Amino acid sequence: MTSKPLLRLQSIMKEGWDITKIHISFNKEKEEEIVEVEIVKGNDKDNITSINDDELIQYILHFKKFTDEYGNEMFIYVDDLDEYEKMQKLIDEKAIKTKRKVNLDIGQRTIKFCRLDYLIPAEPGTPIGTAQVVIDTKEYSNFCELDLRDDIEIRWADTGEVAFGGSIHKVMYYRNLMIIIAHSGSRRFTISTLTGEFLQSNPIDVLYFLGASGEFNINFPPGKGPNLDNRIFEIYYPLVGLDIPSEFKITSVSFTIDINAKIPPHVQNSETMLCGLSVRFISRLR
Repeated sequence: MTSKPLLRLQSIMKEGWDITKIHISFNKEKEEEIVEVEIVKGNDKDNITSINDDELIQYILHFKKFTDEYGNEMFIYVDDLDEYEKMQKLIDEKAIKTKRKVNLDIGQRTIKFCRLDYLIPAEPGTPIGTAQVVIDTKEYSNFCELDLRDDIEIRWADTGEVAFGGSIHKVMYYRNLMIIIAHSGSRRFTISTLTGEFLQSNPIDVLYFLGASGEFNINFPPGKGPNLDNRIFEIYYPLVGLDIPSEFKITSVSFTIDINAKIPPHVQNSETMLCGLSVRFISRLR
């Protein structure tokens, strides 16, 4: 049976509450393991306390402390604790930490003045270098256009020199922050490329789609992940050189002479629709 404090914590976090403090203590005389969690939403503050609650403890241990660029502490859910602990040890031993801003090149797109949390150069004994960069999605609203399968290059914002090059290994998303962990070395794909544009889509759903397309996991806090309900997607795909006398249909695929008569006006006016060969993803719940 799931503990009531755990259910309450998971429920209110879906409503926008954030964990600001976690304290676990043990009363030897009473043999009590006490968990205290402080949560905040705006100016409101609350506490959740539980005793000898193994389910809550196991859940809380997945929340790790991060700091934003203003020094504010936050707790982000980490799925793989073993990988996290190994990385923390490596960071403590070999990481270069700096407050210098960096520009981030992902494919053909550049995101300026990002925060570099740490940089671990590749060297003997550490064959794969690692870097962690934080993007403020409020400042860079076009993050949905990033292809996370592309190679990544980190440059010092003040000099333009390359500090790190590689590919994206993992992405964590919290509120307005996208935390990218990159590994040195290139990851190549042989694929056919289609131009896509997300219209009227939830940014978290878009981020999940981009990560899944890149074949790696994106770590969302519990209760704040993408909508994975079964949905029907309509895909509009213009074909070059198709010459048909009239409309016809094969199973669920319709072929038409005038595609503009079939698609909604906001899709017709989209940027990628004007570029020729494209794919349209429109989500409709049924």
